[in-house]
Amino acid sequence: MKNPMKIIYWAILAGIVFFAVFLEIVPVLDGKLEKGSMPEFYAQYALIAITLGAIYAALKMIKKNPVVRMALLEGPALANIFCYHLFMNASFGYLAILCVIAYVFVYPAKNIETEEEDKN
Repeated sequence: MKNPMKIIYWAILAGIVFFAVFLEIVPVLDGKLEKGSMPEFYAQYALIAITLGAIYAALKMIKKNPVVRMALLEGPALANIFCYHLFMNASFGYLAILCVIAYVFVYPAKNIETEEEDKN
């Protein structure tokens, strides 16, 4: 049987990509709040802080639970994709790309997982 952590990893990555492609194909939210309003300003700076903090935390917790590290990057990635389509601001798209790039580095390694199982 394949390692369940790797299955979760690929399922989350496929979910992020599916969500992005779905919002590109179905124009439900495209530019609903595109006017350059204050909510866009607040959302942009909040998501910058959340995304950079989540990337730092996920990469810093290298020996911790891989599911937590994956979830730390999944949340901001989905929020950035959602806000990109809501505000049509490219900075949200760039932040989502940063999350996906950092997601590559939280791939569950077998030796780290076996070390955790040996301790228990």
